[in-house]
Amino acid sequence: MTSFPDEGDTRKVQTAVIGRAGSDVPVFLPYDHDDFDTFMQGRTRHDFYCGVLLGGCGKKLTPKRYTGKKCHYAHRPPVHCRRTETGEASADHLYIGQALRRWLLRQGYQDADITYLDPGSVHGGAVEVRFGQGRSRLIRVQLARLSLREWQETRERLADRHTHVHWAYGPYCGLSHNEVDAAGHAIRISCRTQGNTREVYVGAQYSDNSLAWSALTECRLSNEGVITPSLDAEPPASSTPVPAPTPVAFPLAPGTIAFTAATELPASHTDPDGTAVRLYEADLQPLGSAAIRARITLPHAHPAPSPHQLHIIYSSAHLLPLTEAPPSGPAWLIRADGASPLPQQTDSRWPDLRPASPRPESPPATPATTEPAASTPSPLPLGEAETIRVFRSRLGIVARARGLINWETLISHAGAAPGDVTPDERVRLLIEVDHPRADGKPVLSALVKPAHTPEAPAPYFAEVLAGLGWRSDLSEAKVAEVWERERRTAYALAQNALTPELQQSLNTSLKESATRLWNDAQLVGRIRAHLNQVANGRSRIKWRTLINRQGISHSTLSAKDQVRLLAAVDKPYVPSRGLLSALVKADRQDSGPAPFFGDVLAELG
Repeated sequence: MTSFPDEGDTRKVQTAVIGRAGSDVPVFLPYDHDDFDTFMQGRTRHDFYCGVLLGGCGKKLTPKRYTGKKCHYAHRPPVHCRRTETGEASADHLYIGQALRRWLLRQGYQDADITYLDPGSVHGGAVEVRFGQGRSRLIRVQLARLSLREWQETRERLADRHTHVHWAYGPYCGLSHNEVDAAGHAIRISCRTQGNTREVYVGAQYSDNSLAWSALTECRLSNEGVITPSLDAEPPASSTPVPAPTPVAFPLAPGTIAFTAATELPASHTDPDGTAVRLYEADLQPLGSAAIRARITLPHAHPAPSPHQLHIIYSSAHLLPLTEAPPSGPAWLIRADGASPLPQQTDSRWPDLRPASPRPESPPATPATTEPAASTPSPLPLGEAETIRVFRSRLGIVARARGLINWETLISHAGAAPGDVTPDERVRLLIEVDHPRADGKPVLSALVKPAHTPEAPAPYFAEVLAGLGWRSDLSEAKVAEVWERERRTAYALAQNALTPELQQSLNTSLKESATRLWNDAQLVGRIRAHLNQVANGRSRIKWRTLINRQGISHSTLSAKDQVRLLAAVDKPYVPSRGLLSALVKADRQDSGPAPFFGDVLAELG
């Protein structure tokens, strides 16, 4: 058995299992210290495990009682636990499995067999309960997300092997609308904390998106599946109900929708599963389409999107028509799990979106020593299209060398620093490098990793794969498998495609490209933009840093080139306007004008 050193693990978890590490009997530790005392009656501190079916390490946990903060379980050192889901809902799949076992027993089925698929994954994977003669009947509770194709394939596979298959859907899987389309209603399932346990509730979702919840104990089983009290109360089939419009929910590919000018609507809203969300109206544009005014819901805890920025939807999202929209109002609603702001004000992929500038205010006086805010990303010095081209070119070279490249090194080739790009923007850029996906085409992003880390998938590689069409809930092992396959494919194709003649041609092309890059007017514009940012931060910048950030080695430029470029930044000279070139200093210079500033002034006349 592999042993790990004591890493001082302070992981706090709210759920455990009892009896043994492989147990499927969950326990939830109440937050309050008074409930803690009730919970511990008849139990000892040695009864709890970080269960394998929770994605845990299988080691013992100790319940901790606090009066000034939440009670929780804690690992006993030494421990090395890779459990990712640790909160209140982290054992819901086990609570659901146990509740269904007890419920089926009351329905007369004593042979229920429970299977937990991908336990420990985000939202708990899925729960399958087989019962009946030969265990030919199945209840499938889908908790994790599935693509529409995976869902359809799974339905067909299970239907071929069982006489009856009854589906239920958790709060986050995003498939209940498709079930409503297929069956007329969908069974939803959710857990709620009550005292020192999690109670299982079942809801019936209808075509108008209404949702009626009941306790599982109030439901019954039929050949059609789980029947809730609200389904029992429906009018007889012989009556003539008013036909409801068939709801439509189109899944949207991550990274294809941008929006701006978002304004929050004051009323509170909830998703069909009861989750609180915030509702916004915004100018929205899909890739390759015109901009429209639409509504967007984001989770209640999600930061409000600034109306003065471009935002891109990278999460799972669905498009629905607004059936009750007024003639002059938005006709579409997007349900999204999250959005990320872009550092630039415009993007060529969404040309119709133009964020309005915020109203000017009178800011307080800023001390001369104020530095630029570190959390505000700088625009890409080369622009996005050129940055993507540089990334692809550099990753092609890395593939030919059968190596890997640090993200920090890769972004420097585009003239930017790691701090200039947010984590979400980094994922988006890497997705663009490999977009569009095609059979036989390697994912070059597999060659990127953080600095000072071993050869392994980057922590954000799974997000890149999701943006390229892979499932968003791939296991760690599956991500590693995809990473290894794509890396080897990139190496193989690069070696097969490169002959000595092509290598020589490539080297010549790169040298000519570098010469053209620092010799054209675009470079002057990029330097001017960068110095404007430095001026806004009331700071100065070294020449070496300035030119390296443009993707050029300072050693390739002569002193004459330096003076010429800095003078071009301030041309034409206007006496009433400050000189941006005055913000550039030499290495190891603390104060005063740079040694070359006099030459710049002479060049300006």
